[in-house]
Amino acid sequence: NEIDNAKIQSINSKFIIGFFGRVSPIKNLEFIINLIPSLADDVQFHIHGVLEDKVYVNKLNSLIEKLNLLDRVFLLGDYKSEEIKTKIENISVVVIPSFSENFCHVFFEAIEMKKIVVASTGLPWIDANKRVENTLLPLEQDSWVNRLSTIHNMSLEEYQEEQNGLKEYYYYIRNAVQNKMVMSIKKIMV
Repeated sequence: NEIDNAKIQSINSKFIIGFFGRVSPIKNLEFIINLIPSLADDVQFHIHGVLEDKVYVNKLNSLIEKLNLLDRVFLLGDYKSEEIKTKIENISVVVIPSFSENFCHVFFEAIEMKKIVVASTGLPWIDANKRVENTLLPLEQDSWVNRLSTIHNMSLEEYQEEQNGLKEYYYYIRNAVQNKMVMSIKKIMV
């Protein structure tokens, strides 16, 4: 279920949920695919990432077909790291429904590119909810449908306000990591 560039251009006015990363079972992409019928008709899901796990990709394609979502869910394949900015520009919200993640660079890359992120509680960044409620959610369908629908219906001002809250969280984490690195280097040098 791959999509060509001409078709991407024709759908940029849609509300696009985006995923960026390895397409593998731990990423739990079927969770988002199963949500799509419960969301507004103009919502699409674009999956960007390496499609190396053929069994899992076939499972996703079968689910897309079974739910009759061929015009709403697209497996777009891999991208180069320097292309992520261009790819994320066309996305309305970035999702990370993973069962588990150690760090998840995409979480911060999307925030850095002024996008709202909705992720599972499988990520270690639960304190993001203190800045922007419902950034990290348990893998419960109703919670995700409500959150994505809320974002879909936001005004530009509301979207920017939430994104600014996530950006504050990003800077907080970045500074904390830098400070820990400096302290570690000082300990080594002493």
